[in-house]
Amino acid sequence: MKYSYQNLFNLNPTAKTFLDLGCGQGFVSLYACARGLQVDAVDIEKVTPLAIQDLKTVNYISADLNSWQPAHKYDIIVAHHSLQFLSKEYALNEFIPKLCASLNQGGLLEIFSFTSEEELDVPTKYALEEILAALEINLEVIKQEVFSYEDLHKKLGKHAFHELHVIARKKV
Repeated sequence: MKYSYQNLFNLNPTAKTFLDLGCGQGFVSLYACARGLQVDAVDIEKVTPLAIQDLKTVNYISADLNSWQPAHKYDIIVAHHSLQFLSKEYALNEFIPKLCASLNQGGLLEIFSFTSEEELDVPTKYALEEILAALEINLEVIKQEVFSYEDLHKKLGKHAFHELHVIARKKV
């Protein structure tokens, strides 16, 4: 994966609150916690990931993103490979707008997801234009890209991944 957390935090150096959607093993949440942010980490798994257990500034929430509702406003929200588990209609028409509304003024939303070229069997894939259209009313897109790279997949071995990446800022 092509994450660049340092760049994300540099874009919002005064951030205090962070939302990690589909947090998986908790490594992004751990990174945000280490930078001093108050973190809400959301994932469908019932057990808190080992990396973030017992961290006072990380609140783990076990929830299905199809029914989860943000409880707070955030300075940074990341959705790294979590939209692919939502129906396209729900993600584009309800979920992304809900995330936009949950950002503080000047807050950042970062999305990574698979494009239609991806050969992995994931429920939903997106075109960059679809994501941009869902963001354009409330946010200013500051980075957008579609890219491919080869890496190892834990089950498939060497694999060519096809992804999109968007960073957008809530208008002030």
